[in-house]
Amino acid sequence: MFQNEERVNSYLESICDEENPLLKTIHRETYLRETMPHMLSGHYQGRVLAMISKMVSPTRILEIGTFTGYATLCLAEGLQQGGELHTIDINEEQQERVQGYFDKSPFASQIHYHIGDAYDIIPTLEGSFDLVFIDADKKRNLTYYDMMIDRVPSGGVIMIDNVLWKGKVFDEKPDNQTKQVLELNSTLAKDSRVEKLILPIRDGLFCDAQKVMVETKKQIMQKSLVSRTLLMLFLCLLSIAAAFGQKKFTPKSYIEEHKGLAQQLMRETGVPASVILAIAIHESAYGNSRIAQHLNNHFGIKGKNNSKKIRSAYKGYSSVKESYHDFIGVLKRRKSTAHLFETCFGKNCEAWIHGIARSGYSQTKTWKTHVLGMIKRYNLEEYDKI
Repeated sequence: MFQNEERVNSYLESICDEENPLLKTIHRETYLRETMPHMLSGHYQGRVLAMISKMVSPTRILEIGTFTGYATLCLAEGLQQGGELHTIDINEEQQERVQGYFDKSPFASQIHYHIGDAYDIIPTLEGSFDLVFIDADKKRNLTYYDMMIDRVPSGGVIMIDNVLWKGKVFDEKPDNQTKQVLELNSTLAKDSRVEKLILPIRDGLFCDAQKVMVETKKQIMQKSLVSRTLLMLFLCLLSIAAAFGQKKFTPKSYIEEHKGLAQQLMRETGVPASVILAIAIHESAYGNSRIAQHLNNHFGIKGKNNSKKIRSAYKGYSSVKESYHDFIGVLKRRKSTAHLFETCFGKNCEAWIHGIARSGYSQTKTWKTHVLGMIKRYNLEEYDKI
């Protein structure tokens, strides 16, 4: 329809909201430093991703394929307060620079940056995701879709990039990689679980929305007026109960509520309160994660639980206080961390975090950076001065 695609793109970018300064920096440095800068989502597609994210209003986002983090930050704009975004990339060489971008953003504490093979990392991520963006190895797009489709709740959205593949999907004799894109598109078109469409943005963006809620509404409409009214009233009551039944924390309110316990443990054991709070904040998303809400587990400790509300490999506790005490217990029980109570006693938080990270407390390579970032961002060391 448009003969001058570049002119159209320039016009679209001039009409939509401007890039913020950080996105401009990422855009500029990607084109200066990367050999394949066209992989960047770019201004217009970035605004589309941000708008879709804001419409979905996700609590949890998964991005498969980080590249230089441009799309990551656009998707993060729609996160609910206390929400989290997990992004996966296999390129270690970009890690330090991309993490630097995330640390400069307003979403630094919400973004969890994983380096490694997405096929291996995805099964380690607990829970469901309201929004998934797949922009990685095209050979595995269908595999990633199959891995995630049952982990996206009703009304959730899966987006897959590059589904028009530079127009090669129209070739009479497509090459092998194009055939894989065509197979993906054909498979998704037949999937009755989702509502789907392709947005012809840049290289094509496939959007799939879980269809369960649409079907439920149709079933409700077939019932009698009385039944529908009672059902809607019941759903409203459930929504109200869910909203008020689980306490939602902000970073400030979480610290305020738990700093006393952290300081008590510091006096008893020598582990800085800043370390205890930072790890709890990171592992529990300020007490808002599913394992924190349902299992009172604020430190990502694995073990048995008797919960009927959540299926999880994480340990269940009768109270948050018990979780805090067990965190100290784990550090004392494990040989790899038990020595820290002697070698790090009286030392600052950084020494403790380095020691805990070296012990393999988390398999995520950026764990130490994130936790130290929490301490700095929320000035947690002030709670060590008692």
